[in-house]
Amino acid sequence: MPRRARAPPTGGGAGRDAARAGGGARGAEPVSDEEFQAVYADAVEAPEPGEAAAPGDAGTGGREPRDWKRTYDENLRRASAGDPRAMTLVAIMQSKGLGTTQDEQAALMWATEAANQQEGTGQVELGKFYRDGVGTEKNEEAARAIFGSLPQEMDALRQRLQANPNQTISVVDVLGALTGRTGGGGGDGGSGGGGVSGGTLLGSLFGDARARDATTVAEAMRQIEERGRRVRALYDTMAAKNDYRDTLKPRELCDEWIASLPVLERLAKGTSSEAEILRGSAALRDVLKKELREATKDGRKNAIARALDKADGAVRTLREAVGVDPGPAK
Repeated sequence: MPRRARAPPTGGGAGRDAARAGGGARGAEPVSDEEFQAVYADAVEAPEPGEAAAPGDAGTGGREPRDWKRTYDENLRRASAGDPRAMTLVAIMQSKGLGTTQDEQAALMWATEAANQQEGTGQVELGKFYRDGVGTEKNEEAARAIFGSLPQEMDALRQRLQANPNQTISVVDVLGALTGRTGGGGGDGGSGGGGVSGGTLLGSLFGDARARDATTVAEAMRQIEERGRRVRALYDTMAAKNDYRDTLKPRELCDEWIASLPVLERLAKGTSSEAEILRGSAALRDVLKKELREATKDGRKNAIARALDKADGAVRTLREAVGVDPGPAK
């Protein structure tokens, strides 16, 4: 795990918040299981900074909107008193600007402090921060080390979800696994978690981790298609608003799409369709790098639309090359 970080200093925005909250910190009640599950699930579903919530939604899956300012203040008092679960909640709220000013460096420090106290969800948030470059430089090696130190129960849940992506995994199961405990198993996906499914929570926790876990050509192809749908959905939203000013998020998703191609290429080696798959993958990569990514930089909507259509065509060609699941070369 990365070296221990100091608790947030009392100087920046987060430090001032902590100083104001410190007066009542000693008497703060620790976060209960039920509250932690509900707040964490709501925070996971809340839009990222700069993203709008779905119509009629406040980032809580259609439930009653949460008072994030009050939630943040309550948990900052608890975190200042040493509650590691509250530290995790403060970290994710600061990373997204929920109830407070967005402060990625303070979020990183709170997540580090929670992880140092072996709070499982704090470890996951810290791994995500290193993986995504939140409050620090991107560091895949550090992220893998942190994810690799999680309880074995977490790997078991991920394998269950990978084997059957449509199954129900409860939030209780996920958060229980993070502490090395087994949950009630299955059940209502929203039980104890404010309405977010365990599968959604796992996806948010580990992001592209399941892409690295692909073991067959067919799995890798499905992940490429899923990333393509995410890119298409984002551009469709931008087109509906006729607003192409945000160039960072589209490029990040495009880069994630490109990053999924080597997984397929590696797994295709030695199969009967290796040559066709490698050609198709190279063609898709060219479209994404040379056309879609470049058009996105300048917000050229017509060029973006053309590049998306070409990318969709390249994905269809690649899917045809993959077929059901090519076997070994004869």
